[in-house]
Amino acid sequence: MSSHAENKEKKLASIQRRSDFLKLFEEAEEIGKFVKDEELINALQSQSSWAKFSRGDEFISMSLNSFKSHCDQALLDGFSGLDKLREKALNAIDEYQRELTCKTRDVRADTREGLNLKVDELEKQLLNVRASNLVLSKAIEVTLEALGSLAESSKEQKVLNTIESERNRIESLLMKSFKLDKS
Repeated sequence: MSSHAENKEKKLASIQRRSDFLKLFEEAEEIGKFVKDEELINALQSQSSWAKFSRGDEFISMSLNSFKSHCDQALLDGFSGLDKLREKALNAIDEYQRELTCKTRDVRADTREGLNLKVDELEKQLLNVRASNLVLSKAIEVTLEALGSLAESSKEQKVLNTIESERNRIESLLMKSFKLDKS
């Protein structure tokens, strides 16, 4: 392969890698990786800067005209599609930076809004505790039923004594914890 053809192949591959790279900016979690890369942000500012941007063997620098013609050869949507991706990436970075700088202010606990937030948080915790208690109650009920069934099917006195001892222990723990009357 001639050096001209080899150079063209490298440039086409570079264009494809640029397209794949710009598609990363469609995912919010990927944007944070590039927010502090000033060189990249400056390159995304204009078509010619993006065409001249190089990074090792990944992105090869080229003139804007060469960049446009290689984009049209390498990509289905050509240069205009890649340029739209560039603009979207730049906008995504700008939006991400704006969100970082415009963090919501902390709400003080002694304000109405702060108290409402605290009440909401406590209500969520209460719902979680109730759900956990329901699961645990059901687990205890199933365990006691299983011990009862095991006692009914067993004929050995040692097994019956062990089962009765465990049932009594569970019931006594429940009565102590919840101050229940034995019925």
